[in-house]
Amino acid sequence: MKFRILLLMIAAVFLVSCTASPWEDRGDAEQVLCGLLSRFELPAGVVYSDAQGAEYPLTDSLIERMFSDGYGVPAFQYVVSCAVYTSRHFTEHEIVVAKLCDRSHREEVMNLFRRRAEKKENAVVYADGVYVYLICTDRNEDIRKALR
Repeated sequence: MKFRILLLMIAAVFLVSCTASPWEDRGDAEQVLCGLLSRFELPAGVVYSDAQGAEYPLTDSLIERMFSDGYGVPAFQYVVSCAVYTSRHFTEHEIVVAKLCDRSHREEVMNLFRRRAEKKENAVVYADGVYVYLICTDRNEDIRKALR
């Protein structure tokens, strides 16, 4: 009897560990960003991503140039996946999507994004679950509604 219970417990743990958590259904940061770009017409731009095989890799030096301001970017150690859209048409259009390892570090990453948003004219920092967004476009509210 004890053996059966132990076997059932092991099977239950295995099944739960194989099941995707609710926030993983949305995919990584690049997938979320590309989904937004396909839904909203934004000026031609470039998507930098830390995904393996990305056309434009998001490097540590690019992250430092965007977010450092001399403070460093220690909050990025909690980022699992990140993607950045920037416009090529000399506009301030920019969308940054970061997927965090968990919600406990969300405020640190949001503060980092807020410092970047202060430099922009029309930027919004938004968080939902393990994702943190910096949105700077002409359609910020529409994009936020789509993210919900």
